[in-house]
Amino acid sequence: MEYSFGIPLKNKTTVNADVSSRPKKYIKTRMEQLAEEREKCHDEHDKQWFNRCIQELEWALQMMNTPTHNCFMRPYATSPEEQKIYNVRKGMVKE
Repeated sequence: MEYSFGIPLKNKTTVNADVSSRPKKYIKTRMEQLAEEREKCHDEHDKQWFNRCIQELEWALQMMNTPTHNCFMRPYATSPEEQKIYNVRKGMVKE
């Protein structure tokens, strides 16, 4: 049996093992809270600030694993033109 600081470990762990998903859960929950607050804003600058905070948290979440995209606001597009196409296809914007 392995021990950590004198405490017996039930499962074999390594130094780099992610023994808890609490940080990821916290970040996801905080992103949801910020999105809710963003929807309550009447000022466009405040909305942009909330978006930026969410983007930073999303980046931090990605860095815990392998990065998949640059911006949470454009997860499927690599350019503004591709984003427009994506938005039209999803029915977010009419042509």
